[in-house]
Amino acid sequence: VPDDKLIWPACLHHLNLKSEDSEALVDWYSKALMMEPKVTVIGETWLSGKDRHFIISHGPRGGLKYAAYTLENEAQLIRLRNHICEKDIAVYPSPSPLMEDSAFMIADPDGNQFVLGIRREAAV
Repeated sequence: VPDDKLIWPACLHHLNLKSEDSEALVDWYSKALMMEPKVTVIGETWLSGKDRHFIISHGPRGGLKYAAYTLENEAQLIRLRNHICEKDIAVYPSPSPLMEDSAFMIADPDGNQFVLGIRREAAV
């Protein structure tokens, strides 16, 4: 598979946004974008709407913790992970509760983080 074709089966699945007042942000997205809070764990709330998902995490205001992309199957994910490792890019465990355990995270030179994995069925 050519290098430029490895990532393109991936689709944006969810964003993890940081907020000092996560409850207010959850309320805002619920009203503005008609998203429904699904699950809340310590410091994080998962919001879901038609074909869109956010996780709101407690943290510094106005930040993106990570963007998570889902691939269609494990074979695609393995090929992509192998490619990334061959390029000597560090791979980290995924922080996303909406992805399967095989998901992983990478960061660009500025520290922007991206999760790559397969979405959990509960996170459709």
